[in-house]
Amino acid sequence: MWKRGGGTKAQRRPRKVSTVMSANAAPRREGAAPELVAGGAHLDSDLLTRSSNEVIDLLSLDGSCRFLGPGVGEMSTDPRPGFDWMVIGPWRQPERTLFVGDVDRPTPMDDGWCDNATDRRHWRLPFTSKHADLVFVASDGRFEPMSSHGEVQAEFMHRAGRIRQTGNRRPESVRRLPHEPTLDSVARVADRVDNNDVPARLWDALDLVAALGLRRSGIAGRDFQALALDLLRTDDFRSAMELRRSWEEAGVVDVLYRSVHASLLVVPRRPRFLLVKDGPMTIGILWGLVPRWLADRVEAEAEAGGLTHQTIPRVFRYAPVLPVLQVASPEVLRTLSRRLGLADPVWTHRAGGLHTRV
Repeated sequence: MWKRGGGTKAQRRPRKVSTVMSANAAPRREGAAPELVAGGAHLDSDLLTRSSNEVIDLLSLDGSCRFLGPGVGEMSTDPRPGFDWMVIGPWRQPERTLFVGDVDRPTPMDDGWCDNATDRRHWRLPFTSKHADLVFVASDGRFEPMSSHGEVQAEFMHRAGRIRQTGNRRPESVRRLPHEPTLDSVARVADRVDNNDVPARLWDALDLVAALGLRRSGIAGRDFQALALDLLRTDDFRSAMELRRSWEEAGVVDVLYRSVHASLLVVPRRPRFLLVKDGPMTIGILWGLVPRWLADRVEAEAEAGGLTHQTIPRVFRYAPVLPVLQVASPEVLRTLSRRLGLADPVWTHRAGGLHTRV
């Protein structure tokens, strides 16, 4: 802590206190004192919670969602009356379908027919027997299997049967449907593929930071800067600062001020799964510094368990690697965490106010 203003030279020296404070903490009011954290204490975060009732659901933010109406090929990017079926994922291979209409009176399929062959093909795809297990019913914030709602299941089977019988033959009497132009942008979002090629030099840097982070004193700011300059193959210190900032904002490291020596300290964050609701599914992001061996173990465990897995798309070449798993139950990630020796998973918090130890 610096004592500013007048006084003797001795009075203007920094006081020696064994505390650190965040270098990029949440914005504070002008003139407010920085938050001090005693050595050995936990850092709280109002982004996390252990309660699954106070979490974010990413379903409403999914750019691939489309709503299916009663006619063949009838789709919309926004919910409408009678558009009871919400489909998520790539158009050629839907990930899941959610029934969002009246569970007691589903809108029946009618004689609607879209002249656009692509719309008809994508409309039919979710109503096939191989996709029946991917259908859930949304009811009062819960997501239940379609088999628990007889009327919804009957309408699904009716549509599947009509599709098998008619194929791509247009009925004689139809309700003509135009192509929805806004669906073109949804198709591009749904079918986009991200390149997650990770440079070997990035893995080497992550492994080195993980090893240096085992020291209780953390990593001195100048040492991290030297590592960053070597990784980026540059002598521009501003590039090293940008790399450090990107790793901090990704939750891979914490950057602290050490008041004793008035210097920076970089502390790697121990990895753990950060859970996010995504409709009936749960997304687990391995949050923290993930070395190569851990990323390989997570990928192997996911493949052995038949789990959907990927990594968060990286915005630049040396952004950190954050593996992502999609599971039907958060218990799967709790079990996996124990097997990998990780801390218990935590949920993302829907709104400020709740805290959890990190």
